[in-house]
Amino acid sequence: MNARNIATRVALSLIVAVASVASAGAQAQTISISINTFSACDNSVLGNVAVQLNGEAYRTNANGEAFSQMPSNVYNVEVRAAAPGLPPGKVAYVLFAEAGKSGQQKYSADMSGVARFSPGNGGALLVYMGACAAKTIKVKIATTRACTDKAGEGFHIQEGVAVNIGGKVFTSNANGVIEAELPAGTYSVTASWKDYPLGYVAQNGLRQKQNEDGKFPVRVGGNGETLEVRMLTCDPDGQPKARAVITAIGVNGAGLPATIRVIRSKFHGNAFVGMKLRDGDQVVVNGTATWKWLQGNRTISFENPKQGTLVLIGPDYTPAGSKPPESTSVFQVLKGIVEFLTPASEPDVPRFTPSTTTFVAAEKGTQFSVGYDPATQTGTVAVRQGSVLVLPRNTALKSVTLQARQQVAVTLNHVGSIKGPSGAIATQSAPQSGKRITPSAHGCFGFNGTWQGPGGTMRIRNGSGSYSDTTLQGAAFENVLRGTWRHPTVGQGTFVFTLASDGDSFTTIWTNSSGVSGSFDTVRCIGR
Repeated sequence: MNARNIATRVALSLIVAVASVASAGAQAQTISISINTFSACDNSVLGNVAVQLNGEAYRTNANGEAFSQMPSNVYNVEVRAAAPGLPPGKVAYVLFAEAGKSGQQKYSADMSGVARFSPGNGGALLVYMGACAAKTIKVKIATTRACTDKAGEGFHIQEGVAVNIGGKVFTSNANGVIEAELPAGTYSVTASWKDYPLGYVAQNGLRQKQNEDGKFPVRVGGNGETLEVRMLTCDPDGQPKARAVITAIGVNGAGLPATIRVIRSKFHGNAFVGMKLRDGDQVVVNGTATWKWLQGNRTISFENPKQGTLVLIGPDYTPAGSKPPESTSVFQVLKGIVEFLTPASEPDVPRFTPSTTTFVAAEKGTQFSVGYDPATQTGTVAVRQGSVLVLPRNTALKSVTLQARQQVAVTLNHVGSIKGPSGAIATQSAPQSGKRITPSAHGCFGFNGTWQGPGGTMRIRNGSGSYSDTTLQGAAFENVLRGTWRHPTVGQGTFVFTLASDGDSFTTIWTNSSGVSGSFDTVRCIGR
């Protein structure tokens, strides 16, 4: 019902009410009130509504009309109502037009759905029932990533970004898109992806100003809104995010200076004390060394001078456990043993979660070690102080929590028993380095050879080659070959191949450009 029709009904109701007052005689012992019932959502007429005025019951007809009389000395009337299909007592508000006066007075209902008004000389009472759902606005959010937030810099679509808008969290799909419907209003927007910062939020192409609390306010209204949420993967200097700095380089098994070799996209060479290690760095440590982890003032040490260790720095989003760790793993141990120490004076920093091919270790304590042997594909966690939650990569396996002086070994298909008697930490055998490579039974030499996988034939020479239509480029370190892959239509990413002890097969882990990993297929040698 539109405003003109309601006004007409009020006028007619007032005529009836005035006539009723006149018929009561000069004594005017009663007053008359016409009752009209409507939907508060769209002003449509509601019929068959049970209305109570100070406890006296009335019911409106199919046209939403009823009439009442009450003593003239009543100064406050309580209105209750129940309409078919609505919860009892859901009066939104009432309007009252008093006889002989112009205009209407609005009276809102309380939390229980009861309204109160002053009847004066009687008149027309309009009762509005129910609550109308707020109009929603379609909001389309694109999630992207780039190195920095400089204007004109290239960017990539990014899936899996969690966007918090007004307290509701939405996650972008494989196309980096979120489609939501929100009531009109002003919202604060934040976002998270791995452990990278939110760069900016743009609304309809315009970057929004960031509040002091780090959130971006956006106004949702009109017929629809388009937002872009940009995540940044680099430090302000435009380089990949720095994670650690080398603080000491010790000795190797021969008593000579240890070496730390860093492999990154634009640099291959030996590291030095004071050098920062960044996302994407593959680091080979031969001998003893100490690093400082920049977040949380942690110490990372390599304590076996005869050991070769291979680690990868950068977010690792491979699933692990039924409950993911509180923070993304940014330190992957691919070979060897690494010691971690968190000062007790740093209790509020996020948990440190180093990982291997077989598990993610969520730190709860202060001192522990993580090791991985690629020959047996076994990872080990040993705790000296505090406790560590171990989450297997295979989500069918149960997680375990280790206390001080305990350790456990984890493969892709098995979690070993917890070992380590009270009073001494169990010894963790170190993976052997410097193994002599011999031809396999089918003629492959290390990774050099022709291999058969589920996707076709793979040919590798000196770390690079092809797998059907996919181009491979990498470098081998003993039993592990790491590198990048590129396909003309699928895209690009990284890979990790781990050679079996007999040299006749290896397992594969493929990661796409969005950081999603998969496939633990076995590839077998078919000749040189």
